[in-house]
Amino acid sequence: MIKRIVNFITYVLWSSLAFIVGAFILGAALAQEQGAQEPGSITIPPKPELVASMQENGATVKYLGSDLGLNGWFLQKDNQAQTVYSTLDGSAVLIGLLYQPDGTPITGVQLASIKPDTFPAQQSPIARSTQKKSQEQSLAQLEARLEAAPGATYGTSGPLFHIFMDPRCPYCHALWKEAIPLIEQGAMRLHVIPVGLLGKASAELSASILGGPVKDNWNAAMQTPSLIKNKTNVNNGLGLVDANNRLYFDWKGEGVPLLIFENSGKIYIHSGKPDSLKILVLQSSGGAVN
Repeated sequence: MIKRIVNFITYVLWSSLAFIVGAFILGAALAQEQGAQEPGSITIPPKPELVASMQENGATVKYLGSDLGLNGWFLQKDNQAQTVYSTLDGSAVLIGLLYQPDGTPITGVQLASIKPDTFPAQQSPIARSTQKKSQEQSLAQLEARLEAAPGATYGTSGPLFHIFMDPRCPYCHALWKEAIPLIEQGAMRLHVIPVGLLGKASAELSASILGGPVKDNWNAAMQTPSLIKNKTNVNNGLGLVDANNRLYFDWKGEGVPLLIFENSGKIYIHSGKPDSLKILVLQSSGGAVN
């Protein structure tokens, strides 16, 4: 009976991957900001029965550490990944992600302890790029919807990139710095759509940006975020952030920044910071970028 139960839970564990991955990637964006324990400094407890069973069935297991009274485990098999949490005595397990009361994703911070070469078959989720042609919307319909999203557009020439950005995401900051010279030389246009996906602080910061002069506030947020927090702006902008968040999930966002752009008449989505924004701009424009 126990074996049957474990086999059923094993099926559910891998079957729930599609839901887990989206939140998994959002949480990982915070890991760089908050730091992580060195794996060598962690005492690894005995694996609970479910985790041990998955390992026996070919899964690679990584201990993520302990937080909020739960031990975290990262499992991978056949290029699929999942997180499992167990009570300290191993008597109970749950499958999914762990969050602090304010919405900060603990799982993402814990994942920073996994070195890139630990799971060589698994591509980094933050850097992962996906492309999909929209079957429901033409480019004109997509642009009409995205251009209506609260935000700010920079640049006057070049291909248009709609990018969902969370002002507390370090990868969004890095992409913004990379985009500035491309915008200034007229190589691209960038429609920044602020979202609040990394907890309450992110939502309030994006609300403060959208609740006032967006360009000025966004520029300031990229320099000194704490200086733009404004209670009136937050109150004015929370509904706009919620609308942008819904739009992000409608596009099946799997990480921030989320880029949406056209190339050869097709609509592409790139989740996470691309290795080179310049290359994407070059491919999209079909011309030279200095």
